[in-house]
This record gives sequence, structure tokens and C-alpha cells, in this order.
Amino acid sequence: MPVTTYRSLDDVPDFTDYSMSKRTYRFYQGDVQFPFGLGLSYTTFKMSGYSLSTSQLEAGKALQVNVNVTNSGNMDGDEVVQVYVKAPEGMTGSKMNYWLAAFQRVSVSKGQTVSVKLDIATRSLSTVNDKGERAVREGDYQVLIGNGQPKYVQSLTAGLHIVGTMPLPK
Repeated sequence: MPVTTYRSLDDVPDFTDYSMSKRTYRFYQGDVQFPFGLGLSYTTFKMSGYSLSTSQLEAGKALQVNVNVTNSGNMDGDEVVQVYVKAPEGMTGSKMNYWLAAFQRVSVSKGQTVSVKLDIATRSLSTVNDKGERAVREGDYQVLIGNGQPKYVQSLTAGLHIVGTMPLPK
């Protein structure tokens, strides 16, 4: 489970506040000390040539994300490709930023490019409403691909329309 490291104790929600509005990278709107997904490397990487298996996905089906990762630095290294999903505005009870849907660590030699395929499971495309019901819901989503939390790194963005609704168990 990702941990949000606040910059100041003033940013920590009151103990009696059980809302999600200031908790975890999914909901917190302020700046954090250490963004979720932050990593350091002795080399640099560039992501390009991304695609989704489809731009219209039937609720309940899995999605595949493809992206090329190039080691543009002077040393061999590892990169963690991260895929985040953002739901349409107003779909969830609290204002949600985005959530980590898939990730994969890849080793890339200097000057080389590797193709990475990430599978996003049905559950990773679901949201929970105010009644606590989890489902994949119809709407226009954003898929963000990068090497860290989208608020703090440049991300590649693709649109995804989910058709239909599919309830899931809690």
C-alpha cells in the first residue's frame, strides 16, 4: 500500500476526519515530501510509442498498454514503468486524482529501446461509489504512462472510453 509522506504536520488530516479527501496520493491535493513512485537512477530514460489495446473497452474486459522505453543515458539501468488511471470527474464521492493500475520494472542497456506490455486487470479499472459499491463504470477515463506519479513527472496520456457497467465484489 502506497504511503503519502506529507510536507508538514499541518497537512495531516484530523484524527476524527474519516473522509478520503486528504489521504493517500489518490485524493491528496497538496504537495508531498516524497511522491509515490519516486525513484532514482544513474541513467535517464525516455518513453515513447505508447498505445492501448483499444480506445473503447467493454466493462469487465482487461486492457493492455504498450510503451517503448529508451535508455538515453550513459549507463545500463532499470526503470519502473507505471500506468495510472483517472476516472471521469464526479464519478467518485471524493475528488480523486488517479490511481496506480499497473507497473513493471525493466532493465535497459544504454542506448537501447525495449517494448513493454502491461496488462491492466478489470479490478484496476474499477471505482468505489459513496455507498461502498465497487464496479467498472461507463465513462471517459485517462490512462497516464510514465515513471512516477503524474503530478510530479511528465506522463504520456491516452483516452479510454469504458462502455457499460460491471459490478465487482468488494
